[in-house]
Amino acid sequence: MLQLDLTLGQKLQVIFVICMFSLAGFLAFRGTRPVPNTSVTSWTQQRLVGIDPRKPVGPGNPADPVRSAVLTVFACHDGQLEIAEFPNDPDTRPIITFRPDLRRDSYDTYRTSVERIKSIKDPYKRTLATAAYWFADGRIGFGNGLIVRSGLTSEQARAEKELQQELLDKIDRIRQSAKTGNYLPERYDAVLRALAEYRLRDGDPTKDSVKTALAHKVLALAAELLNQQQKDEAKLIDKYIAGVDTLLTADQKAKLVEAPKLASARPKRKS
Repeated sequence: MLQLDLTLGQKLQVIFVICMFSLAGFLAFRGTRPVPNTSVTSWTQQRLVGIDPRKPVGPGNPADPVRSAVLTVFACHDGQLEIAEFPNDPDTRPIITFRPDLRRDSYDTYRTSVERIKSIKDPYKRTLATAAYWFADGRIGFGNGLIVRSGLTSEQARAEKELQQELLDKIDRIRQSAKTGNYLPERYDAVLRALAEYRLRDGDPTKDSVKTALAHKVLALAAELLNQQQKDEAKLIDKYIAGVDTLLTADQKAKLVEAPKLASARPKRKS
């Protein structure tokens, strides 16, 4: 190492230069970070449902005008917001759904269960959360497949099943309420008012700045509604995780941590 005998003034100058280089580097990095894409497009389309909803619409299974919907779609950087309306069924209120772009690792406005699972640092609790979200999304077999790998006793299995059923019942109540507009009704109504305001303005949201702003208003209000639903469901999942945590032994918890690795390592079936 070089032994440099610097005066106090020289030392201060060196520190100043280092600080300037650091600041310049930070600003350069900040300047090269990708700017969020704020563009938005919108269109309407029909979603036809057959008389027999289990089969595709066709000559032998004509569309059911009551079940069929008109979708207003807002496509943005995060994915697509869909508002389904049922013009031939006045008793069914619009259904608000967000379909995230699954190619993305993170989202600017909308929150997703995948993001929340990834944010859980503890691998054991992350596995429990994965199972719980699978339960919530109707993939019961996948969730049970993870839990079974912990080696539950018959008594533990009964207790876990009760916790699981409580989770499913409460999440179902939230989702059914959301479909009818009775879940957070003020926020739900705000989305529909913003949609009506958007429709009153002529123009293309990719060209008209006012129309663009109105589209973003619909997206933002829908995000507030749907993100709050995610938070409420997450609280129920946290309760499920805490309940299962009290049931398991240390050895069973260790087995559960290994469950996702074992599942991904299983050989594929031969065709």
